[in-house]
Amino acid sequence: MLNRVFSPDPAKVEYARRVVEAFEDGLTRGTASVNLDGKMVDIPVYKRAQVILSRARLVEETERKKAEARARLD
Repeated sequence: MLNRVFSPDPAKVEYARRVVEAFEDGLTRGTASVNLDGKMVDIPVYKRAQVILSRARLVEETERKKAEARARLD
């Protein structure tokens, strides 16, 4: 229950994925900022997006482990 409460909003997670993808694509083209949906994505925005994705992965992993533990008990 607590993991769901502290999980990032799914829409924010999806946007964070897009931010990371766009920024990393920009890096491969040699730029340190990109435009995504009319907004500038630079290093601070990219780092915030990474934090959101990391938090989402941790919650997802915790939920998966809990489900596996419950399945072993059944």
